[in-house]
Amino acid sequence: METLPEEFLLGVELFNDGKFFECHEAWEAVWLKATGVEREFLHAMIQAAAALHHAQRDNWKGATSVGNRAIGKLATMPPVMMQISTTKFRWSLERFLATSGALLPRVNLPGEDL
Repeated sequence: METLPEEFLLGVELFNDGKFFECHEAWEAVWLKATGVEREFLHAMIQAAAALHHAQRDNWKGATSVGNRAIGKLATMPPVMMQISTTKFRWSLERFLATSGALLPRVNLPGEDL
């Protein structure tokens, strides 16, 4: 199993704690060093965090716009990136943006309780 960068793991923790702005900052540090499909994946995750930050601030137009860009990128990804199921994460983001009262998406790593 691949070793994930410390900043990425910090971003996962921040994301799951609902600290989406801080998560964005942590993941950006990893994204700046990444290349190829990993860089595109990180960009999609950063966009997802930004969308949820907009949603927290009741900016649903911004949340939907940025969220849909993240969803589009995630749809082109391999099924698993950096130990995350891109498909399950994309579905949870889609559900959140489409359904009033839906649970916030979570980033689940292997071995974590869902």
